[in-house]
Amino acid sequence: MTTNHARTELGGEGDILRLGTMVLSTVLSGAVLLLSSFAADAAEALRETALVDKTLVVWVSPANLTQSGGTALTVNDTTIDRFDGVVFAELEPQVWMPGSNGYSRTEKTQTDWPRETAGPDQFVHLAFVYQGRQITVYRNGEAYAAYASPGEPYPFGGNAAVLFGPRHLQEGVACFFGRIRDARVYARPLDRETIAAMQPGEPVPQIEPWAWWDFAATGTYDRAGRFNQVKLSGGGEDRGRLPGARRRPARHARHHRARRRADRRDSHALVPAGPGAGLGRPVNSHVPREAAR
Repeated sequence: MTTNHARTELGGEGDILRLGTMVLSTVLSGAVLLLSSFAADAAEALRETALVDKTLVVWVSPANLTQSGGTALTVNDTTIDRFDGVVFAELEPQVWMPGSNGYSRTEKTQTDWPRETAGPDQFVHLAFVYQGRQITVYRNGEAYAAYASPGEPYPFGGNAAVLFGPRHLQEGVACFFGRIRDARVYARPLDRETIAAMQPGEPVPQIEPWAWWDFAATGTYDRAGRFNQVKLSGGGEDRGRLPGARRRPARHARHHRARRRADRRDSHALVPAGPGAGLGRPVNSHVPREAAR
């Protein structure tokens, strides 16, 4: 049986969020899960402007090209099993695809889609654009795939979670093995020119992200300030700033000190109650919003 593992390394050269089994390294069981936490009025406000049209962006390096079914970035409703994600090779070997619950927003015919060739030392820039029922995938700024969704778009509200590793919130699903340098969600469809000009760690002029993890500079801190609960299943390790990494702003450092204390208190693997079950309440490793700021 394959065991999924996760580890975080905060610091230089883009080797930041590492998911998978590492030879000659201590590995930690579980996967990485980032959860949102809102006051009741804030949650209601978010539901009024649910995430529907969107762009999922990630710079990712697969550890191998034989794995299947894990995600580099997924948005998941925690109250019901609904998700959209950047999924690798679930239906076709070496093919990136927009994963979704029951393939409701997934094109199943992918035999003509390009196969990934990047080695474990290469990062690939992926952008999945959702505009109405039209879904377009870009790889390194170039068109990769496009199709009309078989189902209606799903509105993600105040109970949304973001996952790195497991495809969605269900026990026993496949986990992605590899490295993630930068991951973002935009609450709008971005065009090819904007996507092609993006650089990891750099903001897009005049376009605010809905969520943003710049693992090289700020680790698991959401630079958009939306997600203030962090769960590193199996116990995450903040190894500090490796050579070449930028120094975190003081507010980010306060957040990470609070997160490390929380991680030490609660390092068990987080597993939903069962297939299709949501998370009934926030995880224990809560980072107060004040600390996250």
